[in-house]
Amino acid sequence: MAKAQRIDQAPRVGEVGQLLGSGDVVMTNTGRQTSPFPKVSLKTNRSVSMTMKRVETWLMENALDEALARGDDYNATLIRGAMSKPSQEDKDSAELYLFGDFIPPVKRSILKPLGSPRRQDDDFGSADAQGQPAVA
Repeated sequence: MAKAQRIDQAPRVGEVGQLLGSGDVVMTNTGRQTSPFPKVSLKTNRSVSMTMKRVETWLMENALDEALARGDDYNATLIRGAMSKPSQEDKDSAELYLFGDFIPPVKRSILKPLGSPRRQDDDFGSADAQGQPAVA
């Protein structure tokens, strides 16, 4: 696998399964830059566990940032729900969401139009066609 660029160099597009090192920054499949990859330490069993937790957190936070940047409320909700203890499937999905070949289209919620603010002159007969107050 190709090595990603460091933060002081131009980031390159990330790939599924790509090996990253401490401080690496890559681009998502939509062109957004990730945050720097966390510190990697493999000295002791405890440091390996902490590295795994940092990498897990980095992946999920970047997937959430990507979903929010795209206005993808559906996936943002799923990612938020998995943040505290993501399963292997959650991590695989987050990696595919960030770096996969397919960019899922963001579907507009059918509820969004219901929450739009009403215009001032929409008070059911409070104004005539020229905007003048109706005479009672």
